[in-house]
Amino acid sequence: MSLHPYSNFIRTIDNKTIKFNTYNLVTEEVIEHVMDTYVIPQATQELKTNWEKRLRNKSA
Repeated sequence: MSLHPYSNFIRTIDNKTIKFNTYNLVTEEVIEHVMDTYVIPQATQELKTNWEKRLRNKSA
């Protein structure tokens, strides 16, 4: 899995793309909480690295 920077998309290891359709009903903070709590702990090292880069770039 890898994250597309600045989007609600994830690319899976079999090269499929999953989009989180939030329609602006869910804040970015909620998405980050779900990612940090449920997705990232189970993720591959590649996804973890990409997530960390995304968070660093966002705060810059």
